[in-house]
Amino acid sequence: MKQVLKMKVSNTVLRNGWFNYQRSVPKDLLERFGSPLIRKALNTKDPMRAAKLVEELNKATDKQFRDLRNGAKSTSLQLSKQVDDLLATFEDPLNYHEDDHGAPIVDMLDHIAAKLFEYGAKLHGRMAYAKMVQSDYEPVGFTLEQALSPVELVALSKFKDQTAGKLRLSHLMSIYRANHIDGDDELKMAAAEAKMLRLIKIIGDKDLKDLTREDAAKYRDKLLEDGLKTGSVKRNLSAVVAVINKAIIEKQLNIMNPLAKLTIKNLGNDVKEKVPYSLDHLRKLFELTEDPKNRLNTTCIMLQLQASLCCNLKEIALLTVGDINLTAIDSETGSIHFRPNTFRKSLKTDNRVRLLPLYGRAREAAIRALEALPSDEERSNPNQPLFPAYAYDARGSDNATATLNKRLKDYFTKLELP
Repeated sequence: MKQVLKMKVSNTVLRNGWFNYQRSVPKDLLERFGSPLIRKALNTKDPMRAAKLVEELNKATDKQFRDLRNGAKSTSLQLSKQVDDLLATFEDPLNYHEDDHGAPIVDMLDHIAAKLFEYGAKLHGRMAYAKMVQSDYEPVGFTLEQALSPVELVALSKFKDQTAGKLRLSHLMSIYRANHIDGDDELKMAAAEAKMLRLIKIIGDKDLKDLTREDAAKYRDKLLEDGLKTGSVKRNLSAVVAVINKAIIEKQLNIMNPLAKLTIKNLGNDVKEKVPYSLDHLRKLFELTEDPKNRLNTTCIMLQLQASLCCNLKEIALLTVGDINLTAIDSETGSIHFRPNTFRKSLKTDNRVRLLPLYGRAREAAIRALEALPSDEERSNPNQPLFPAYAYDARGSDNATATLNKRLKDYFTKLELP
């Protein structure tokens, strides 16, 4: 049997098989250096070659650290080199990573935005500063000079000069949000942004004019390789095509969209027929949801509402207190209103807006959902979400579907039901 020799190279990370140098900057030098990490593309997939390059880079980096610790003032030449080193960390179009809070860091502007936010958060608190910010790149209550190192200030100016007139993929979502009819719908925008970030991870943060049909094929093939069904690949492509088309239109660019009308072989042939639950499944489902120990369990409440009303689970996940009308607590009826609210700007189609009666198991589930809220104040607030864990998450309805489907699969497997 053929064996593959795997060699680990220190101070490197692999991106799509390519070695990239990465080394942390000591805490005592952060202010002087301007970035918490030193990154540089090694442009090789050969571990032996990478190890040799890392050895050379480590010697140069160690010398730089020593010079800075010895108090050597940055000459204009030194400063220029540090600026170039910082900018070089973002030159690789596949240099996608995330900061400590999960925010994407794609280019120099993302790095600056993260630094400004962290500085503002230290002054005012994360939540307070988030409400104060009008632009990711304009500080509030402090200056750029206070938040950024000399290296970062010069690098920012140089980066703006270098990228003038370019339109990177990472900047298209701001155009999409500003010009889309549903630009204020955070759920739709978050879903589109997630798909754009996945595109960037696969093909890199390219200038829109440099995008090719080969990039489109690479994106499609990687989605299929990752296990997505052909229908899901088509939906992902449609989302990024819409974002790119909006940028082309708004910026009046005379270019074609290379991702448009991309062929997906055997589209739809991998769809598995969905078999509805049998009566045995439904009986066991109601046994689970009506078990007294599960009375205030969010998953069981949502399952009981879905099974009783035969509605979409995503519609249930974003219900608010104001959507529920029990009339009187000792009554046997009530109503539930599926409509736009604080957490959804619209339903899938206009005819999905509807008022349904609440009685029997459905009414009992609605009462339990209200009881599960921690305070009377929340129970009396019409804008309070019935299921906060999902409503406050930009992808909450998708997460609800995944969670409940897993719970059902595990439950029926345990009962040995197919």
